Amino acid sequence: MADLPILFSAPMVLAIIREIERPGTGKTQTRRVLRPQPENFETSPGVLCKASLHFDEGEPRGRIVLGNDGAGVITLQRVPYAVGDRLWVREAWRCEARFDQTKPSNLPHGVPIYYAADPDHRDSEPGCAEKLRPGMFMMRWASRLTLIVTDVRVQRVQEMEGQHPSESDAIAEGVNAIHHGDGAVYYSAFRDWPDGKNWIDPTDAFRELWDSLNAARGFSWDTNPWVAAYTFRPILSNIDNLKEAA
Repeated sequence: MADLPILFSAPMVLAIIREIERPGTGKTQTRRVLRPQPENFETSPGVLCKASLHFDEGEPRGRIVLGNDGAGVITLQRVPYAVGDRLWVREAWRCEARFDQTKPSNLPHGVPIYYAADPDHRDSEPGCAEKLRPGMFMMRWASRLTLIVTDVRVQRVQEMEGQHPSESDAIAEGVNAIHHGDGAVYYSAFRDWPDGKNWIDPTDAFRELWDSLNAARGFSWDTNPWVAAYTFRPILSNIDNLKEAA
């Protein structure tokens, strides 16, 4: 078991909080691009095969073996997070304006933190800073969410496609179910954010979310990259305030 940071965008932070407040309605999974991606290789002259990934549970820290049905191990790598790890969430934030020029590492422990995901974070107290700090610079003591990893899988991102909405990993990834008055249910990745769309299939909503975060980095939905899929139990608490990780 390890304590490790993990970064989330504001909409995904809200989806995690929604799961804590209303279990079964929010985010309990996250998919992260596997690096490096498997390469095409020849199993015989002129025959290119895509490497398959196998999660070797016997290896500590979840080693991934890249190979192809007896063709040999191509490379070895480890996923960043393993079952039992405690992940403290980093998210965009602000603090009091008087600390705008202070490096995050030099901030006094316990100064008020205002989270960008909260709709009223700018008006919560006089003197709230204008300067937005990226989540990657959040201090451990300022984190308000802890995730306990309960499962790790390696798969292609499109493997969730075609599932029934009641079982879809897309819903576990945090897309919103929107119930209309006529009984219809639609799905949205950005229900509380600008430019959202409603989709009949929750996987389409997740595809919109995925591309908004990964397409510019070369890992769009259509490229179907290999990912590590993590399932977690979210807790609304700083990691250092938890008595145990069970």
